[in-house]
Amino acid sequence: MNKKLMAVAVAGAFAVPSLAFAQFSVPDGVTGSNASGSNVTIGGRLNFMYGYYSMGGLGNTVTGQPNNGVNGTVVNPKYSTDAFNNSESQLDIKGSENLGGGLSAWFQCGSSLDVTGGASGQGTGGLCGRNSAIGFKGNFGNVYGGNWDTPTKMAMTPFTVFAQSYPVGNAMLFNASAASDTGNQTIPATASTLAQGGGGANFWRRQSRLLTYISPVVQGFQGSVGFSAANEQTQNTVGSGLPKARLWSFGGNYTNGPLKLGVGYEIHKNYNPGALTTGATPGNGIGNLTGNYYAGGTDSQWSLAAQYAFLNNSVVVNAVWVNVNYQIDGNLNLTQTNWSLNGAWNVSGPHTIRLGYINVGSTGGTYGGNAAGFGAPVVVNSMTANGGAGNTGAKKYQFEYAYAFSKRTEVSLGIAQVKNDAQSQYYIGTGGTLPGFGETQSYYGMRMTHTF
Repeated sequence: MNKKLMAVAVAGAFAVPSLAFAQFSVPDGVTGSNASGSNVTIGGRLNFMYGYYSMGGLGNTVTGQPNNGVNGTVVNPKYSTDAFNNSESQLDIKGSENLGGGLSAWFQCGSSLDVTGGASGQGTGGLCGRNSAIGFKGNFGNVYGGNWDTPTKMAMTPFTVFAQSYPVGNAMLFNASAASDTGNQTIPATASTLAQGGGGANFWRRQSRLLTYISPVVQGFQGSVGFSAANEQTQNTVGSGLPKARLWSFGGNYTNGPLKLGVGYEIHKNYNPGALTTGATPGNGIGNLTGNYYAGGTDSQWSLAAQYAFLNNSVVVNAVWVNVNYQIDGNLNLTQTNWSLNGAWNVSGPHTIRLGYINVGSTGGTYGGNAAGFGAPVVVNSMTANGGAGNTGAKKYQFEYAYAFSKRTEVSLGIAQVKNDAQSQYYIGTGGTLPGFGETQSYYGMRMTHTF
């Protein structure tokens, strides 16, 4: 929403200009700006949640799992509390300038806000820690560089009715949940250290130093491709001997009336998802079987999604399928296949009901567990690797009732539950804590969102 008086002040400070969002939830890549000159807009959203968390009972016995230095049972006393949390609140300063011939230059600086008065929120602290970039748009599409959601994430975003890191959200699908939702994670030097919550293992990410191209919409189809620069890693000096981290991401959406389809494919090169020890001399005697030396690898994810709208768009149903594959240590890999069904029903007027179910499959592959010489399961972000022995999946049940006071203000009541298998420990989302193996976590509470 334009704030003319504020825009004048910001324009004087930044001398740059506003953008509109399109199918890929990025600045409009279909046509250039029709406005003359330049303009700046200020907007964003405020999100907060207040709810009650139940973290489950005692963790299960996991063979070889350390407990205060002794293999045996991990003891996690029942933990229940209420919590008031910020969730993805942000301030956006956006601008665009008409350069003529259908070409426009644009920028966005997205910064975290926190209405709770606690931590600085998700994303990196300070200015431009959220989706932020500068680029050109026109009839050819949209090309830009900055800190932005990957093409895969943008392609999959339309297929969930829940905020991702919210306790009722879908982060489990993409191994994007971590022990706490505190933003950037520090991980070993060969990996990407600059992506949101989860570092090298996260496939639902805002990527730093990302260069992206988004095509125009042609016959209902829109595609996108992006790659990261190699200097995002922490040590890329000449002669360091460390492999260079790089990301490639692809996304596509097709819309035909009530039907929408999505596809995403993402590759992470040398991201060290297992957070293993790094060094400058491969083959130094540590070897692959011990699982503690990272000499590079390729990780990938496929995402497929479909959406169908019924009854004049008052009912929307989404299905999402995700397959992830990590090359963690030489020939040792970790795989997982997940799926989700979710949807929304606008019952009447301001009343909406949202429902969802997530099935996180047991992991496969050769990484972790006795078969690979580890002696214990190994947790990779939220996935448990045990050499394919099973019992490493989880299920999540989601419900939300929302009341829209206006197009900009919504209050909702949500309920969620995560049921972990005996050797998994997925947590419920923002405000939750890392559970013990096999625990069930639950949440119920309210959320308020205001867009400005």
